[in-house]
Amino acid sequence: MNPFAEKYKTLNNADLLKIIDNPSDYQPFAVEAAESELNQRELTTSELEEANAENEAKKQHLQEQIDRKVAFENKVKGIGFSIADTINPIQKTPPSANRIIAVLSIGFGVLFLYEIFNQLEYLEFILTGKFVSWDLKILLYLLNLILLPLAVFLFWRRKKSGWVFFSILFTFSLSAALYSLTLLLKLNRVDNRVNDLLPVASPASILWNVLFFAGCLWLIYKNDIRVIYAIDKRAIIISTLIGIVLTVLMVAT
Repeated sequence: MNPFAEKYKTLNNADLLKIIDNPSDYQPFAVEAAESELNQRELTTSELEEANAENEAKKQHLQEQIDRKVAFENKVKGIGFSIADTINPIQKTPPSANRIIAVLSIGFGVLFLYEIFNQLEYLEFILTGKFVSWDLKILLYLLNLILLPLAVFLFWRRKKSGWVFFSILFTFSLSAALYSLTLLLKLNRVDNRVNDLLPVASPASILWNVLFFAGCLWLIYKNDIRVIYAIDKRAIIISTLIGIVLTVLMVAT
């Protein structure tokens, strides 16, 4: 007996047609069961057209979702290049303080939305999952998601706390990247602890993270930026230490 026969009795016409129209995506027994079930239903021409129209609408909707995702990813890449251009130390004319504030605020705001967009399923799993162990690593991950939009908003509003939050996040990200890079160079392979810290295993990608967040720190440490946010040495030391401590906690778990 065909193992799919009983199950496919519960499928609607459109789903059965989808299986038949895409045989390479399914097992031969599945295609055979779909054809058999559809033949038994003896659909009229009108019913077949309706089922085909439903599949076509689903296909179009899926393509629109893919196009929107690609467009959004391209926009994020453009924002990333804009930030990279701003933190590039080799420039004919140094960026103004207002440009730095605007680029960092808008850039990381968009990057936050992109992160949420890509992590929706994981977020839903850890927030609603019954078997999720709420360890320090998950708490730090959620803290990062909460802290980033807060930092973006306060930094945009020229608040000292926004600068401090950005300093903590940039220091944490830079320290994490340096740790991963050091571990890769030492072991000459990707270790599980590295994967836990940074999902990108390529040394070139980790080096890019090092340069990127070092550049972001360099931007907010510029004198004209620190003057706007009334940042003194004490604020720099405290935010730097917090970022390093968070990295140590991440590595230790």
